[in-house]
Amino acid sequence: MIKVVVLVLALVTSHVWSSATIGDSDQVHYCIEKERQALLSLKQRFVDNDNTLSSWTSSSRDCCTWSGIRCDNLTHHVISLDLSFNGLGGEIGHSLVDLQHLRYLYLSANEFTKIPEFIGSLTRLISLSFEYNPIMSIPPQLGNLTMLQFLNLEGTEFSYISTNLEWLSHLSSLRFLTLRDINVTKSTDWLHSIEIAPSLTSLELSDCLFPPTDDHIFTYKNSSNSLTNLDISYSIIPPKTIPWLLNMSINLVNLTLLENEIKGPLPNSFENMRSLARMDLSGNGFEDELPKSLGNLCNLQELVLSYNKFNSTLCDVIGRLIGCANNLEILDLNPNQFEGPLPNISTFSSYLRQLDASNNKLNGTLPKGIGKLQQLKYLDLSSNSFTGLVTEVHFQNLSKLKILDLSDKSLTLRINSTWIPPFQLVVLSLRSCKSGPQFPTWLKTQIDISKLDLSNSEIHDEIPNWFFSQTLTLHFLNLSSNQFRGTIPPYLSNFTALFLSNNRFINVKTFLCYPIQGLIQLLDISNNMLNGSLPDCQWNMKDLIFLKLDSNNLSGVIPRSIGSLSKIQHLLLGHNNFSGNLPSSLKKCTQLKVLDVESNNLEGNIPSWIGERLTNLIFLRIRSNNFYRIIPLNLCHLQFVRIFDISINAISGYIPLCIKNFTSMVAKAKENKFNDPKDIGTMTAVVRSDVIISIMWKGILREYSSTLGLLRVIDLSCNNLIGKIPEELTNLVQLVQLNLSRNDLNGTIPMEIGNLNKLDSLDLSHNKLCGVIPTSLASMSSLSFLDLSSNKLSGRIPTSTQLQSFDASMYIDNDGLCGPPLTKSCVGDESPNGSQDHLGGTEGFFNDGEEWFDMSWFHMGIGVGFGIGFAGVCGNLLVNASWRRNYFHYMGTIGDWLYVTISVKTNLLKRRFLN
Repeated sequence: MIKVVVLVLALVTSHVWSSATIGDSDQVHYCIEKERQALLSLKQRFVDNDNTLSSWTSSSRDCCTWSGIRCDNLTHHVISLDLSFNGLGGEIGHSLVDLQHLRYLYLSANEFTKIPEFIGSLTRLISLSFEYNPIMSIPPQLGNLTMLQFLNLEGTEFSYISTNLEWLSHLSSLRFLTLRDINVTKSTDWLHSIEIAPSLTSLELSDCLFPPTDDHIFTYKNSSNSLTNLDISYSIIPPKTIPWLLNMSINLVNLTLLENEIKGPLPNSFENMRSLARMDLSGNGFEDELPKSLGNLCNLQELVLSYNKFNSTLCDVIGRLIGCANNLEILDLNPNQFEGPLPNISTFSSYLRQLDASNNKLNGTLPKGIGKLQQLKYLDLSSNSFTGLVTEVHFQNLSKLKILDLSDKSLTLRINSTWIPPFQLVVLSLRSCKSGPQFPTWLKTQIDISKLDLSNSEIHDEIPNWFFSQTLTLHFLNLSSNQFRGTIPPYLSNFTALFLSNNRFINVKTFLCYPIQGLIQLLDISNNMLNGSLPDCQWNMKDLIFLKLDSNNLSGVIPRSIGSLSKIQHLLLGHNNFSGNLPSSLKKCTQLKVLDVESNNLEGNIPSWIGERLTNLIFLRIRSNNFYRIIPLNLCHLQFVRIFDISINAISGYIPLCIKNFTSMVAKAKENKFNDPKDIGTMTAVVRSDVIISIMWKGILREYSSTLGLLRVIDLSCNNLIGKIPEELTNLVQLVQLNLSRNDLNGTIPMEIGNLNKLDSLDLSHNKLCGVIPTSLASMSSLSFLDLSSNKLSGRIPTSTQLQSFDASMYIDNDGLCGPPLTKSCVGDESPNGSQDHLGGTEGFFNDGEEWFDMSWFHMGIGVGFGIGFAGVCGNLLVNASWRRNYFHYMGTIGDWLYVTISVKTNLLKRRFLN
């Protein structure tokens, strides 16, 4: 019926237009000249670097044909001006006022910084859009646009538009309002301004700054019965506004309160929201049980409660909806703290198409009623505590199912090998389910599958030949942590991401050298039984970005052909038996971010081309090999390096002073560049969770994935390094771990070591360091591991809660060290026999209890001198800030010098007179 009406209107309009033009066929109709001149004047005030308004010329008489202009077919007045996404800057000229018949004005995604007040005189405007402009304020004259129905005022990020919203109450025709990046912190009555906009049907507020709301909000009458859509996202909503928002309109159909940091329980305020069909409360801090009034939402179709802390039993949630919200289509509860068994949800069999209850505390067995959800397309019950069997009955009527995730360590799949599923899956994840011991043969029927995860599924088998037919659509395959054996089929190189770690594969040559070019970008075959040498063939993986072959039995030299992987960013070959030198062909892999060859038998110099060509390195680990000679100065060019580990080799010489050029250890990083999807090609976020790298941390091997980018590590331990610890090392203030142990370093510990206030672990043990422990070390509050043992340190261990908390073994084998936590006392400490025993008595000053002569004049002079000196010095320090900073910096330096000098002299005297 609607199509017929539209067709009739189109024919009538066409007839009217034809009659108007045929009657005066010799006359050409142009736009209104005054409006043409207004547009030309408007253009002159714009900055149009891309020349997007090239059609706006004085030689063109008909402005109705210009870009972004639309005129009325009968009157030829300009009625629409659309300059969106043109990148225009400059000013909006006053000549815009001459377009008095303008009804549509779209200026989105430009560089205008001001909405001119005279726009309020365009009283025929129906639609106005200023989204994505760096405007700073909204003129209240917009309240004059009483015919306005659509208003979009979205600012740019961090460029908040300031307004009090009072002008909204004058827009009597307004139906759709979108505000983004709006600052209304000075408008305590903003809710009232919105409430009395009588025609408003859709309100969208995103990334807004709201003021704290007083109790007088509850005096407002929630009379807006026209509002059907309310969306407030990515803002911080005052808690007292929530009940008011939930009752803002009895006709509300869509309610979205997304990521607004709302804490506490969800108010029991749904009694009058019987029209509500879609509700999204995800990404907040809601907790406790769901309110009982949720059971009144009989028209509910979508309920999204993800990323909160609700802790009801799921039976309570479903129980509130059963018998009322039977039209429910989407139920998303991931992740929360829902517990108890999954109730029978067959009541929703006619409509439910998405069920996500993953990452909760659900238990018990899966109800067979799941198999009756005939409209279900998406089912995710992963990361709970379900037990028992899953059989064909659970899927008997799921003919529309596309995504299935049952990943759970306690479920067992018992599926008949001849079963033909009623569905065609696109994504299947059975991680940690007991799906073996054979490869699931029912997967033969799944010809549309794109992602398959069968990791840790107790499969003891080879990859079957029929699996080749799945490679036409399959892009992501995870078979890790099983007992797969044999050779790796070469056709697997057509996948985008392939995880085969922790299996028993023995041969990789055919896979790497298969003549057909593969599409693979991410490959993990670590922790297998691969042996022999890597083939020096033309590897068929030109798009490979991530290669992990560590923890196998590979031997021989690393082939030169590995340099053909021009896009490689992550190369992990550690824990094998590779020998020889690092191939110089690796210098072609200039996009490398991670190079890890630890625990092999590689030898030779550390190649200088690493610093010259691999300047994008973030992670360099050549630990536990046979590299020797000096650290090349060119390695200091690795300004992005965050983990630098060359420990357990035979490297000699000095620590280069240019190590201060590791600037990523100076400036705080803003993002994690190890596992960011942008750094592994087209990999999605799901791939990131599978990329795990082990790091030696405080002597313990730990696994890191998403947090790896937060580490800053330098490990030069177990080498033959000599000389002093360079003071330049103390510039790397973002360092988290520094290990220089088991070398031949000498000299003193740099006094500025306390600059490294982010250090969590410091190991300088088993060297020849002398002198005192710097007092600045006592201020490192983040330090949780310290080892200074087996050196030649002397003097008192500085007093601090931090340094005295470490075990005494962290200081042993330093003959000159004394004080807690060591049991050895320092010279000058009080003895149990009296506070003055160490002075050898008082005979030198007193004779039979009497003073030798009167010292009162001396004491008085000290007092007067101290008063004058204190007033003169401290008075200037209080007045002059620059003097004050320089003074305390100087006194700190003098203090460290005096402490070192006195300690050294004291130890010399002690050895001279006590030995």
